[in-house]
Amino acid sequence: MRNKFLGLMLIFLIFIMGCQTTQVSEKKDVHPQEKMAAMNVITYDSDKVDVVIDELAFLPAFIHIKKGAAVTWKNRDKVEHTVAFHNKKTPTEVTESDVLKTGDKYTYTFNEEGVYDYICGIHPFMHGGIIVGNPPELAEMMEFAEDTLPPKVFSITPNKVSVNGGDKVIVKGENFVEDTTVFFHHLFGDVKFIDSKTLEVIVPKHYALKMDIIATNPDGDHFTLPNSFEFFGKEEKVSEVTGFEYQEKRTPHFTGSVPKHGDSVSDPSITSISFNFPIVKGSSIILSDLNNEKLAEGNLMTNRLGLEITSVPQLTPGIYKVVYHAVWLGGSAHDGEFYFATK
Repeated sequence: MRNKFLGLMLIFLIFIMGCQTTQVSEKKDVHPQEKMAAMNVITYDSDKVDVVIDELAFLPAFIHIKKGAAVTWKNRDKVEHTVAFHNKKTPTEVTESDVLKTGDKYTYTFNEEGVYDYICGIHPFMHGGIIVGNPPELAEMMEFAEDTLPPKVFSITPNKVSVNGGDKVIVKGENFVEDTTVFFHHLFGDVKFIDSKTLEVIVPKHYALKMDIIATNPDGDHFTLPNSFEFFGKEEKVSEVTGFEYQEKRTPHFTGSVPKHGDSVSDPSITSISFNFPIVKGSSIILSDLNNEKLAEGNLMTNRLGLEITSVPQLTPGIYKVVYHAVWLGGSAHDGEFYFATK
């Protein structure tokens, strides 16, 4: 059983595998179901709903169904998949289908209201989500649905980079904000906000593929630029950094840490961990020495996409540990840790 699961939340609800450029008009007093429709969360009133698995994607990826409805996943892909999610009656348990070969089906009846995040256990970058009924989590998700103008993307330069990642690209458009994210297939870029019309993005590593680019604002409004970016070449094997014996433990949704694991830095002023999905209260981050003496602790970032310690004490030369506990919207949680050295 693979134990990698995603806490479904609003920002992720817009990562739909759609191929069309999506624009959401300015909204006032929008009903939650209308908001979900604008974000490509499809609402079904029927007792039976089908989700197709094809080309390494769940289609549709995010749906809203009534309590008691049965969802059937049909594998039309050329490769094997599974469907895996947390059991609402026993949150610590995981419900996972048998391996679905081409043509196989899996059906599950959702008798408990809630937000169900799920993945393919074989390909954990494949994400989906199901909202059942009108659970309490829905109100919290709607906190992100503010009346702001949706982002638009006009261009990305360069639009073709190496699979090894690390290249800087410039995204031009409008209505960008401080916490706009840029999504490359199933990975996030490291975004630097320049102004409402410009973003600098460090692209992640990715296998060779031509893909859509999705820009997303914190309220869930998004814009897709179809077939606008390409990774090419073969990934180079980079040797691990030697001389650092401590192992990093990453959670799902991890996008980066400050400092990076294994870095040697001089008097860091901030320590943080970032995710590509929002977290909720109950999450924590602690800085300690190797004797587990707590030196500082932090809080949620305002955008709920990470944890940070903004008051790092002066550290003597040595190795330090950062331990974090991430609680995802929907109830699941994971622990992680990383280490860095000071000069």
